[in-house]
Amino acid sequence: MTMAEAQREAHAGARPSHAARQGRVYSHQDLEDVCGLGDVAGLCGANCRHSYYAFFPGISSRAYPDGYLEELREEDERIRVLGGREFDGYGATQRQRQYETTMRSQRAGIRQLKEGRAPVEDVQAAQGEITQAEVRQYKAFKKVLGNEAGSLADFREIKYNDDKGWEYLNGLKSYLEKYPTSDKRYYDAGEKLKELGIRKGILLPPVRKQAFILPEGKRDPYHIMHRMMERNISDDDVRTYMEDAKAMFVQWGGRRQLFGSGEGMCLVTSHGDDWIYKTVWSKYDFDEDSEKILEVLKHAGL
Repeated sequence: MTMAEAQREAHAGARPSHAARQGRVYSHQDLEDVCGLGDVAGLCGANCRHSYYAFFPGISSRAYPDGYLEELREEDERIRVLGGREFDGYGATQRQRQYETTMRSQRAGIRQLKEGRAPVEDVQAAQGEITQAEVRQYKAFKKVLGNEAGSLADFREIKYNDDKGWEYLNGLKSYLEKYPTSDKRYYDAGEKLKELGIRKGILLPPVRKQAFILPEGKRDPYHIMHRMMERNISDDDVRTYMEDAKAMFVQWGGRRQLFGSGEGMCLVTSHGDDWIYKTVWSKYDFDEDSEKILEVLKHAGL
């Protein structure tokens, strides 16, 4: 990739030393000097789940905007309680891996006991320990996911024989723990949009609010008003886009929110206790991403 820059991938739960550098664009030399490419502790090294791909300035667009990276950072800093102990995102990921490693080791131990013709009571005791641990974990998932967790048998099948299904359950559980007023439809739609390369923020049920059409911003304080005049959008149209929104994207830790309806979309930003419309566009100005967003929301039943 010496002929181009490179976009480094980003994901939640990254180790702190990698999280600070993920999602950004680097020269190939910086991948080595800054990200540690080629080093066992660096990019693509031991236990690193990041990768990178070609990025052509002026042609490629960033897959991970600064706002999205900020949301990842905030999510990783959020404290979870597992087994009575507190963990951040990375710690929770490591704890989960330790738990799964222990479970695999215990299962291997049971096989060895059986193959070695160990006393039945020893095998049963070992199986009992695994069963109790699995039941505790299942109950924790069931509490958050409800029927989506399935039966205990379903849960075990996914955990041990369906890597993608297990990743999905963990992702859905984490999402609903943080956003309990949302549901599976919004999570699924958000994940589908990510697959399509559309990253507008965290997808949630719309929470309508009073917002004002006021001058705002240093570069162009009258941006919203210019856009309304250019696109022949009235004050009532702007408010209708929020009122009829099928969903909202939460950005910058909640300080910015994008509302999407079939008639148009509007972006609002917080200023203290008030909300101000940042920009707006109607269905006649929808780009390809806007059309895809509405299609995904419709398919999700939103």
